[in-house]
Amino acid sequence: MTTQNPFTNDRPPPFFRGLLAASAALALLCLCALAGALLASALSGCASARAGAWDSATNAAARASVAIREARDRGETPLPAEPAADPNPDAGEAEGRDPATTPEAPAADPAPASPSEAPAPALDFRYGGFRGGGAKEDPRCRISSFRMTGGGMSFRWESSPRIPADWKRNDGEKGPMIVAAIFFWDGKKWIGGKFDWIDESRTTRDFKNIYGDYNGWSADAFFGAKRHAFCVVSADGKWRSNLLTD
Repeated sequence: MTTQNPFTNDRPPPFFRGLLAASAALALLCLCALAGALLASALSGCASARAGAWDSATNAAARASVAIREARDRGETPLPAEPAADPNPDAGEAEGRDPATTPEAPAADPAPASPSEAPAPALDFRYGGFRGGGAKEDPRCRISSFRMTGGGMSFRWESSPRIPADWKRNDGEKGPMIVAAIFFWDGKKWIGGKFDWIDESRTTRDFKNIYGDYNGWSADAFFGAKRHAFCVVSADGKWRSNLLTD
């Protein structure tokens, strides 16, 4: 009697074997998907923080790569683009600035006055009995090199003629003369007046009249001052030369 082996045909048919293999693959795929989802959830915070920077860097790199490739195809060397000029570079600094605390630009110093615009020195004709306070400087009469000692003074004529022809002169025993005027500085103005007569042939005068208190002169006040000045004046007191100081 022949006994049939029950296990000779225990494997399932090919159809079922394929179905089992597909089910196993699907289960493995689901497990991988679940693990990926968990990992993505854990990393989502960091990834979202870096997403913007990564996208910007990726786009910039892509644009640079395209520009380099196009320039190479044209035989050119790509240069970095220059930033656009700011039409108002100070606008950013000005925003938010308090006008009350912003220092203003210093005003430019005024231009110095020219010699013709400089105010004439005030001369106080206090002594000598001669009124010359209104005399105007005449550029035609120029003197220089004023020197003074305890006994007298000296100077030089620079103009030619030395005394303008239309100046008023005093006709005395010694001929036509004009006024020699001298002053001392009292800290505020020039004080003095006539101390002698002079003509164009002279360049020196002594101080005898000042020592003799001529018409109110005070030798102590005059010689006690540290600064002195000299000029010549027309006999009518209308015109004078430039003023010299020591």
